[in-house]
Amino acid sequence: MKDFPFISVVVGTFSHATEDVEKVRGTMASLLPKDAEIELKNTEGYHGNPIILLETKINKRAQLREWWKKFAEKIGAGVVEKILESLPENIDDSCNLYLRLEKSRACLGEYVLTSGGDPIHVKLKIGTRPAKKEIAVRHVRDFLKN
Repeated sequence: MKDFPFISVVVGTFSHATEDVEKVRGTMASLLPKDAEIELKNTEGYHGNPIILLETKINKRAQLREWWKKFAEKIGAGVVEKILESLPENIDDSCNLYLRLEKSRACLGEYVLTSGGDPIHVKLKIGTRPAKKEIAVRHVRDFLKN
């Protein structure tokens, strides 16, 4: 893998009372390495409705590379092209790349980027020195094009 730019990833989503938490967990697990642990946290919505937060953080290099390989295979070249198109808008000044996958479609095995709704959140920390957005955009663009 050409100059792997990421140093950590956080993948997370919410499971609402109307959803099957095990199905949501399985969908999330399909994007993760086998040994990644999904942490569940019980919380509640504005109106007191139960919500379960599902989250995984990966920061070990080998596990992160395994995650990327699996993630890239799942989302396919078309989604990678869309990530490239919106790269500057999705990287913040702290060198984090934010992606959102449509959760309902992911549960059906289709991986589509979204800008709203009820997504699976992906936050990738980009390792750059110096930590500047322009450099992070360039590193990720170079990586995704190869």
